[in-house]
Amino acid sequence: EEETGAGEAHGSGDGDAATKTLAASSAPRLGRKARLRLTPRELSVVVGMLPASRLGAIHGSVLLWLLAKDAPLVAALGEVGAVEALSAAFVDAVEGGALAGSFATLALWSCNALWRLCADPTNAGRALAAGAANILGVLPSASVDDALRRAALGTVTLMMHHSELLPPLRTLKADSLVASLARRADVGEDVRGTATRTVERVGDQDGAGQGGGGDGEDEHGAVVSLMLDLLSDE
Repeated sequence: EEETGAGEAHGSGDGDAATKTLAASSAPRLGRKARLRLTPRELSVVVGMLPASRLGAIHGSVLLWLLAKDAPLVAALGEVGAVEALSAAFVDAVEGGALAGSFATLALWSCNALWRLCADPTNAGRALAAGAANILGVLPSASVDDALRRAALGTVTLMMHHSELLPPLRTLKADSLVASLARRADVGEDVRGTATRTVERVGDQDGAGQGGGGDGEDEHGAVVSLMLDLLSDE
């Protein structure tokens, strides 16, 4: 049900009708196959779709988004280069395609997939290195719709949850960009709400860091809670 809604709501341009059909019709089948644990070779085939063509990149991004719903696959997808491939697709959509036509669809699906993959700290670090500047650039833009802004905010928020990534993210002014979203009246209420919660979470995280080390299980539980919180807004 979630995948069908996303397919109907996201994107426009060449190849979008096929993308909607893929997201809607493949979700149950892919969900079952994901629980059977795809091999690294099979996951690599999906990742290899992204650089093949623009349509391949769109469809590959949708497939990675669907597969990343299965938590045990998140780290495995990172190991076969999914984060770098998605980041490259996103950068191409923003810089090469100026988010026009099917490039807007590509940016949205690649960022949605990155959002899910960034629950894993190693993947979040990869995404930071490969495309954080372009993802952050979406947040203040007046020319993007809230669907893409929401995906970018979700990705950045999960990056910011991993405390070791906060210093480089602050160098990129991620905290101030997110805080500014919380005050903007021209973005959706869900975007403002997520931005506000992110600012509060990071503040709490800073306070906990000053107070001493945290518990690993508590940290894992916080990531799960944050993912559910953000995806409820999606």
